[in-house]
Amino acid sequence: MKITPSSTGSRSEAANQAAPATDRKTGAAAANAATGAAEQDSIKLSPLSSELAALEASLAANGDFDTAKVDAIKQAILDGKLSVDSAAVADKMLAAAAAWLGKKDA
Repeated sequence: MKITPSSTGSRSEAANQAAPATDRKTGAAAANAATGAAEQDSIKLSPLSSELAALEASLAANGDFDTAKVDAIKQAILDGKLSVDSAAVADKMLAAAAAWLGKKDA
């Protein structure tokens, strides 16, 4: 960037030059607010979003999980007695990745 005498002005000069742009934005916002009373923005949700909201509501209402089993697993973790079959976890991760990628067999 080449520095010219006109670009070495003080900060107040730069602020004064930026002020008209700010005023234009404020004026445009005021004009939009004035016409906004006559016009309303609208949002249209897709059917998928409605289905997702219904699914979330049904999951929240049902609470379908075994709290006793969750508590037993928590206690096993705290006691250091939980054993994890890493081969089974890896197989399930690979199967999930293959399904996600659209492959039938991993």
